[in-house]
Order: sequence, then C-alpha cells, then structure tokens
Amino acid sequence: MAIDGVLRWRGPAAERVGESPCRLFAGNQQALVSRPGGARTTTATHLAHDGTLGVCWVSPDAASTVRTATAAGTQQEYRIDTRAVVQLAANETAFALLTDEGRVCTWGDARGLHALGREPTPDEPADRPAVVPALDGLVVTRIASGGAASAALAESGDVYIWGAAEVDGLGGVPGEVALVDLPRGDVNVVDVAVGAGHVLVLTEDGEVWAAGENANGQLGREDGGVSGWRRWEGPWKGRVKRVYSGPFAWCSLVLVERDDDHGEE
Repeated sequence: MAIDGVLRWRGPAAERVGESPCRLFAGNQQALVSRPGGARTTTATHLAHDGTLGVCWVSPDAASTVRTATAAGTQQEYRIDTRAVVQLAANETAFALLTDEGRVCTWGDARGLHALGREPTPDEPADRPAVVPALDGLVVTRIASGGAASAALAESGDVYIWGAAEVDGLGGVPGEVALVDLPRGDVNVVDVAVGAGHVLVLTEDGEVWAAGENANGQLGREDGGVSGWRRWEGPWKGRVKRVYSGPFAWCSLVLVERDDDHGEE
C-alpha cells in the first residue's frame, strides 16, 4: 500500500516514491508506482510453496540497480551492466529482468535451477543476476514468468521459454531454453504471458495460442487436462491486443480493442 508517498509491502522493504499523491498499480507479478511527473518504481514479487517471500525493485533514480528483500529481513543490491532495467518478472522460485539493451538476466532459489534458464557457476551463482546464455545476442522486448517457467519475446517475433511446465519443448532441464514452435508455422508473436502452469502467445494477426495445464479452463477449452499448442477461439468480438496471466494465476485474460460495429471492447 502507499501511505504519504511511501510504498510499503509485507516484509522489510520500503521505497519512497515522492510526495503524495502517488498512484499504485499492483498485481501478483508486478507493480508500478507512479510519482507525480511520471517517474515510476518497478517491482516484482514471488512467493514460493514453502512460504518464502521475495521482493525486488528498481527505482527511477538508480535505473541500473536492482534491490531485493525478503520477509526474513535479508536485503541485497545488484548493479546491472545496463543503461536501465526496463522490466522485472517473478515466478515461484526466481526473478528475471530485462535491460534496455534487450538482455535477460535471472536469479533466485538454487532449489529451482530449471527456472533460471542457465546453469549456475562459481562466478555466476544462482542467487545473483546473470545473463541467460541461450538468449545472449538476441534483442528481447518483453519477459513473462509464472509457476516455475519464464518466457522471452524477441524483437524477431520469436518466443523462447524455459523452466518446468506441461508445455511442448519444456523438459525442466537446468540451462535449457526452448524456441516456441506453433503448429501454424512461421508467424511473428507480439505478446506472451505465463501462468501457474500454462503459456499464452499472441500473433501479429491477433490469434491467441495456448498450451499447458487446462484444469480450470485457462486455455479456453472445456476438455481439461494438459494440451499442446492450440489456437484459442475465444468469444470476444474485435482484435486481441494483449494477453495476460501471472505467477500464481490459473486463469487467462485478453485485452480486446473496441469493435465499433458492436460497440464493445
């Protein structure tokens, strides 16, 4: 919550974001705090099955520095080799960040190595941010995390996923990163979302594809179980612009632009 311009969350961390009033946008995966004048503090949180709570954040006055805190009182600060960290994401065991240059770094609990997309080394241990080698050389424009998996959308329109989930290409192998291969063939992806056990992608022509666990109908079908990549023929009218889920979410959301013919959005 935000009180008198100070952002406070459960745990030891507090970040001053400016004089009141300020605006707070919150969710399971990320939150944005807007200062008067537009400056933002970007945060991400994760809550593991064992109850371990972690928070990380980047302040606008130190855009290349990531700070982390746990409910137990442990705090860390990491300087990233970048002009700015532009996005943070979190799942049950790991954090991911995206730099202004399009690089992806991960760090987190060593018990969830598959969620890092890299193999820890003495120089780059699990609990410190380090570049995902399989994505090095790519320009990534967006990241998403959920459950024990993460995804990266490249400037080329390709999507890469890593971690553990019932999704084609994911084997839960430490350091393994898989390229998403949709049944439709060569198509550019413009958005990606990761839930607790499923992944959504949005193509440039507005098609939504989904894969993974469907016990709660989060893939848009009534058959339950687990599914490979299939197109989601939703009930919406109009063009889909964004797809959403989250690290603890057993549901899916789509943002549809207004259809003037039906007066809906």
